[in-house]
Amino acid sequence: MQPGQLGILIVEDDPDQRALMQRHLAQLGYEDISFVTQSDEAIAHAASHHPDLILMDISLGSGLDGISTAREIYRNKPTPIVYVTSY
Repeated sequence: MQPGQLGILIVEDDPDQRALMQRHLAQLGYEDISFVTQSDEAIAHAASHHPDLILMDISLGSGLDGISTAREIYRNKPTPIVYVTSY
């Protein structure tokens, strides 16, 4: 699969980190990049858009943390999830 064909969801509440990931992925040729900032948004987006890969922070502020969010997403549809975090 070519980079442009892969749907990536970024789940990150820090706008600087989110912009950095999005910029680097775009430079590599990835075009289908979405982002959300909270656990409930991530769960809903994953259920409706079925991304091929999720890049997720472990600490998401309010709501569920990244680990619990991943469990909910994976329960609906097994999706590869990579944690990108400073913790």
